[in-house]
Amino acid sequence: MRSRRRRTTSPRRLFAPTPPAASSTLTGSPSCFTLSSSPANSAPATRRWRPPSGRPAERERINGKPRVAAGVSPVEVGQRAPDFTMTSDEGKKVALSQELGAGPVLLSWYVFDFTNVCTGQLCSHRDDFGALQQFGAKVFGISTDSHHSHKAFRQLHKLPYPLLSDWNKRVSRAYGVLYETFGDYEGVSKRSVFILDRGGIVRFKWVTEDPKVPPAEGRILEEVKRLRTA
Repeated sequence: MRSRRRRTTSPRRLFAPTPPAASSTLTGSPSCFTLSSSPANSAPATRRWRPPSGRPAERERINGKPRVAAGVSPVEVGQRAPDFTMTSDEGKKVALSQELGAGPVLLSWYVFDFTNVCTGQLCSHRDDFGALQQFGAKVFGISTDSHHSHKAFRQLHKLPYPLLSDWNKRVSRAYGVLYETFGDYEGVSKRSVFILDRGGIVRFKWVTEDPKVPPAEGRILEEVKRLRTA
């Protein structure tokens, strides 16, 4: 009786091997970098920050429609901006009334620290901070994250302006830019921009209902410049 030999086969390849890519290194800050690739004849290119393509917005992904705080009248253009005192990323108290008088004030609300669209929004202000200063503007980023989170986020992206913590949600609610529910979260700031004149009157307002949409930085610069020259 002939013995049966077990047939051995090598595992099938499920995927074709990927050829090695040209090596590359990133230099500079995590949010504004220079990409150097080999071979040597390829010239380095400096890029402004942009969200990684195809990558989800992490905590900004939501299930269902966000629910805005009820019974609150949003602040409109031409109205006086509600005064506030919030804690900065440095642990200092910042009062709006003390920041008025010298020039325009840019209040930039965002959803969360360490998320793609929010990082792009704040890094855009950073990249144009020289022009904003030239027009005499003060810049503040605002969200409901803690000032401890703000500190790490600001240091990571080298933001040259303060981040304010609306931990108790009162300021976002007063301006009409608070989500009562946002997916699995409660009390989250809506992405929005308010530009105040030196007297504290709202001269420009931008609010989006889509948290994946950032403000147009060019429009912000135009409005700040207009207030400076008015």
